[in-house]
Amino acid sequence: MIAELFKTLDDAVELGYTQIESGNFREALKTFIKGAQTHREDPDLLNGLGVSLCELGMHTRAMAVLDYALELHPEDSVIHANMAAVQWENGNYDMAIHHYHRSIKYDPEISESHINLINLHLERGDLFTALMECESYLQKSPKCSDGKSLREEIILSLGISMI
Repeated sequence: MIAELFKTLDDAVELGYTQIESGNFREALKTFIKGAQTHREDPDLLNGLGVSLCELGMHTRAMAVLDYALELHPEDSVIHANMAAVQWENGNYDMAIHHYHRSIKYDPEISESHINLINLHLERGDLFTALMECESYLQKSPKCSDGKSLREEIILSLGISMI
């Protein structure tokens, strides 16, 4: 069935993520569903399916798909990062933090996971934790402008909160 729709699995994945990037989440969802019908264990399809569901506000379904994906691929940093985003969206901050830490553990080079983790701590008002995470990240990536900006924001917030 997928052979009729796409020349390769990679074509399906590429099309789905292109649709996500253009904000066409319903079409992306359809693309990932078609691909996942025959490739039920592919991490990129499952991840894309989870992201599409989340973007469409179907968080419970997104978490179920990403849970399944993590059962199959427990060390996939991108799936952990996207699970963290869905958890954060649902207000499950502790689980979001857990999954961002897992994402960073399996691929410390994904700057977005670091930045999102810092921002999550900021949103929670955990300024000292945010600063520690930020300093840790900047030790590894001292030229990251987002990290530097976040550090300045945190320090300013700490100064204001001490008044």
